[in-house]
Order: sequence, then structure tokens, then C-alpha cells
Amino acid sequence: MRSRRANRAFAKAEPRVLITRHPRGNPRILAPFLTWLEENVPEARAHLELRVLPFRPGDGYALHVPWLQDPVERWSRRVFDQAMAVTRALRARGVETINPVDRLAHAGKLEGARRMASSGSRTPRGELVAGPIALPPPFFVREDWGHILPGEFEGGGVRFCANEEEAAAFQPTGFVRPVALEYLDV
Repeated sequence: MRSRRANRAFAKAEPRVLITRHPRGNPRILAPFLTWLEENVPEARAHLELRVLPFRPGDGYALHVPWLQDPVERWSRRVFDQAMAVTRALRARGVETINPVDRLAHAGKLEGARRMASSGSRTPRGELVAGPIALPPPFFVREDWGHILPGEFEGGGVRFCANEEEAAAFQPTGFVRPVALEYLDV
């Protein structure tokens, strides 16, 4: 409903930038940006059209931006598929997507480390935790996809194994996609 009202009030210019979102996954995270645009650059805000997934795009778009918590496939395969359907429909019309959802998982800890290491940068080694951890301590265990939330470091979403005993006793309880990452003392 908010998107519909906002579109009537602001999305009046062509070509438009389509911003797709979903009610789940912190849909209002970029609301301060939209408010700032409305107040400071209304002519730019007039080109932004907000839509809630699922959505079938029509014509008149120059660009697509999915505003979804990354990586989408972590929290909803259905929303991932909906966002990709919009991306494919727009690509068929020659409209590109900034940060398409099928690329967001590239920002995961393991994939990010692999890409940084390929540039020659000293990067912590890591592994997905699917059984006993082969990485020698000390190391951190945290979610591969996602970010630290307030309070997670103090025993929630990040665990530190300082020695062999702690590493052997570690259980990935509470993790969805745990990754062990080498601790580099800098």
C-alpha cells in the first residue's frame, strides 16, 4: 500500500527506475534515502517507481534495482525466483538490473575471500562447516551470508575458537550456513 501511494505521489517522470522490494527482509531499510530525495532532489525522485514482489514489469523502465536483504536465497527461494523473473523480463527488453539477486551471494565471506585472494591479497583462509573443522585454530565461525547484528558478537552469530579443545567442542547450533575463517592477528 505504501508503495502504491508513493508511486502516485512521486513516480511521474519517464524513463523510470524500477525498485522492487518485499515486505519481508527489512523493506524500509532505504526509506531515509527516499525521504532525502523527496526533500532535496524531487526531480530525481520522480523517476523512481517502487513495486512489491511478485510483480510483472511493463514498459517505460530504464533500470531495475532490487532492494532486498542479501543474499535473498538465504531467506526465501520464492522471493529469489520472483526477483529473477523481473530481471529476466526486463533484460529481454534491454533493461539492466543493478545488483541482480543471483549475484548477491558473491558477497559471502568465502566467495569474497576467494576473490580477494585471487588478486594476490593476503586473505584469511576459510571453509564451510559441514562436519569437523579442518582449519587449525585460532579461527572464527560465523554465517557465510549476512551481516553481524547487534549483540551477535557477544556469543550469538560469531564464535571464536582459540585452541584445539574449543575447535573440537564446537557445534554449529544456531547457524544456517556456518563458515570457519582463519584468525589473522594484525
